[in-house]
Amino acid sequence: MANKTIHYIATKTNIVDTLFQYCEQQGVGLTAFNEPHPTMNYLMIIEPVQIQYNGYALSKVWKPWLLEHFPGTKLIVASYCQSTHKCALNLLDLPASFPQWLDQLPAIREYPLQHGVDEKQNNRYDVFYDPWEYFLPMSGRDMKKLMEKFIEGHDEANSFSVQISRLRKKLTDIRDIMEEGFDKAEAASLQPEIDDLRKKAKQEWEYLMTRWRYYRPFFDWMPFKSTAELIQQEMEELQHLMKTWSKSGQKPAPEKVDALRNLVKDGLDRYIHAEDYW
Repeated sequence: MANKTIHYIATKTNIVDTLFQYCEQQGVGLTAFNEPHPTMNYLMIIEPVQIQYNGYALSKVWKPWLLEHFPGTKLIVASYCQSTHKCALNLLDLPASFPQWLDQLPAIREYPLQHGVDEKQNNRYDVFYDPWEYFLPMSGRDMKKLMEKFIEGHDEANSFSVQISRLRKKLTDIRDIMEEGFDKAEAASLQPEIDDLRKKAKQEWEYLMTRWRYYRPFFDWMPFKSTAELIQQEMEELQHLMKTWSKSGQKPAPEKVDALRNLVKDGLDRYIHAEDYW
């Protein structure tokens, strides 16, 4: 029998213990997921995954990331749900031959994003759909929707990119005024405007930081954990700048927020809104 090892993501230790016994009997290896690598043939997510006191379904976030980086991986969604999805493992009805069941699983590359056309009122619209999501068991809250909330906010005016743009605009306005080289009298007259912009910039920053602090723990369970660590690093550097630049008379550096915007766009958004990067 060929050696098979499944890397798993789970928070419920009692289920993992039961699966260990089952896999050992079936001659299949089971090891906790650490980080993705090219030899990872199987990834199992045992759902729901408990994060911040709630259970979440993660596979709709992992699937597009694996499709881009490790398309040969076979992604397994294990739960107590009955489903006709080819990659769904019903923990209440385990296969008699697990190795044989694993062999017949399709790899992620067999679930590319699909394009279609929708016709409404004599108009044609491009539509995109992910065949992976057909008949997918959802045991827990949809993590993809949560990540959409992180990026989009609760409305367009408060999306992550819009918040970044507002912060950058205020920092740019402050810098432009400080670089004008006004004489003392003119500078004094502009000080109230600068103080108001500083206040608004700090408020915008606090909104952004509050959002990040709330969502940060979820990223530990995402495929783009390394991107989250870079975002954390950028946030800490910006936090330091926001605390010091006004006190020292240092000019703000609005371009510093661009790295943050790019990290979210290239390292996260492309997997949450894959249709926008078709």
